[in-house]
Amino acid sequence: MNKLVQGWFSADGKELRGSISTGSKRGDCIVQIVRHSNREVVGQRFYNGQKESEVPTVKELLEQTKIKGQKISLDALHLKPNTLKLIDESKGKYLVGLKGNQKKLLKKMRRSLWDLPEIHDKSTYEKGHGRYEQRNYTCYDISSVAIDQRWGEVNFQTLVQVHRKRKVLKTNKQTEEVAYYISNIATKNIETAEELFNAVRNHWQVEANNNIRDCILKEDKLCTSNSFVTRTIACLRSLTMRLLDLIKPKNRAAQLDLFADKFHCCLDHLRAIKFL
Repeated sequence: MNKLVQGWFSADGKELRGSISTGSKRGDCIVQIVRHSNREVVGQRFYNGQKESEVPTVKELLEQTKIKGQKISLDALHLKPNTLKLIDESKGKYLVGLKGNQKKLLKKMRRSLWDLPEIHDKSTYEKGHGRYEQRNYTCYDISSVAIDQRWGEVNFQTLVQVHRKRKVLKTNKQTEEVAYYISNIATKNIETAEELFNAVRNHWQVEANNNIRDCILKEDKLCTSNSFVTRTIACLRSLTMRLLDLIKPKNRAAQLDLFADKFHCCLDHLRAIKFL
């Protein structure tokens, strides 16, 4: 992959619930790297949730797919020195959530906000899915903030604060939350700040994919203790989603029903996109 043309990607894991055996709490899990712009899966890997964890799996996947040299958004679970150092040393860029799992760092950044000037801020307003949502984005230069030695080689540059307010239109119930993200991208102008704000918003493309897998492809309905079967079918679902994205149907579920009833239509579509 050409490092000179960097794009944004998200990495996240998903439990394959149908693989959880009776009496167990975890089963097989899938980790995917998804392109922000079109939800294309560019890499995936599996791990056993009872014996392994998501953090090293994502790190290995970044190395294998060379995404480490791109721009990658990660949730707070992956705010780890080794993972961020890998990306920064590969000339890649990261945007990672900052939550209570790193209490000292979160406390330090919150305190630093009192002394740091705002680089840029932006507000957005959305109405949909039966709710109204307002987001206020602000970014700060944290390159001069003194941090623990363990973070010394990850090159923290910018802190993004997101203040979300939501109102359910039917009940008028209102909620508020403040989220934080750290990046090694130095915010020198409005364009860079806007890029980070958009990356925060688009990070959940992988969650959109997970919703499609569960709601349309019924991934969690497949119950089997055979790990080979679980992982093979999961790969086929990833392929199906990519083919549907290429076909661009208005309704994915209806398109799958059509293909099931009229298999020759499925073959015609696959030939049209040169899959066959």
